[in-house]
Amino acid sequence: MEIQQELIQKVKGLYEVVEDQPNLLAYGYVGSLSKGFSDSYSDLDIVVIFSKDPNVNKILSNIKKITSEVECFVSEGGKMNFHFRYNGTTATLGFKVLKEINSDLLKLRNNFSLDIYKRLYSMRDFEVVYGDKKMVKKIKLSIPTRIPESYIKKELKELYQWVVNNLRKDGRLDVELKRKNYISINYRLNRTLAWVIQLIYLINGLPFQDARWIHKELLKMRLKPNNCLERLNKIVNLGSGEKDVRKKITIFRKFVYELDDIIQRNYTGILSARKELR
Repeated sequence: MEIQQELIQKVKGLYEVVEDQPNLLAYGYVGSLSKGFSDSYSDLDIVVIFSKDPNVNKILSNIKKITSEVECFVSEGGKMNFHFRYNGTTATLGFKVLKEINSDLLKLRNNFSLDIYKRLYSMRDFEVVYGDKKMVKKIKLSIPTRIPESYIKKELKELYQWVVNNLRKDGRLDVELKRKNYISINYRLNRTLAWVIQLIYLINGLPFQDARWIHKELLKMRLKPNNCLERLNKIVNLGSGEKDVRKKITIFRKFVYELDDIIQRNYTGILSARKELR
């Protein structure tokens, strides 16, 4: 709780870099801080909403008065963002324009897009420090709480098959074991782990965005294999030699077998992988 309050105070202290902007509507934070996951290693993920495009050059100039360690980068939405150090903490300052948020909401209602949903999803955790809280509340209520089932079914089939192609008996991992190609094995295991995690998020109607807080988010999910976090950690913590790799594959197959069972019970019409994993 103490680190949470300390980081929030830092967010408030950074308000000075945007407070002279005439089109500013709301200033606040998202990410681990807004979800209550923050720790002493957490960044400040700050979002500022404007009615019109901000004067980014003026904001950059204000940041440079605080620190010379600042990087500029373009976000997925095509907006300039700033990444810098502030009082011993890394901060990312991102901008959103109200008309573009409303445009994304309209597109999402008409035709679901995961990319657009991801852009908006972080806004559901937006905590306002300064500005129009009612406007932000209205935006948050307009963002769907979960991915539509029709989209989940469509995506499941493709993700599912990538996992199965690696893990099935005599699949890609078994072939690479016979070759003793451990670089390929560990690469494929890591890719398979990433796909399995995406599957778990997907069947829970959530977009997978970042690996940093998986260990916290998995605990909140309803649809997942028993002892999900412990088993995934066991896979990750085993070594990369032949004995440990064989253990990983065995644990992984059983895990995906159980995940397959959950998918069949909750999403009918998805091709079962159970026979291929035996």
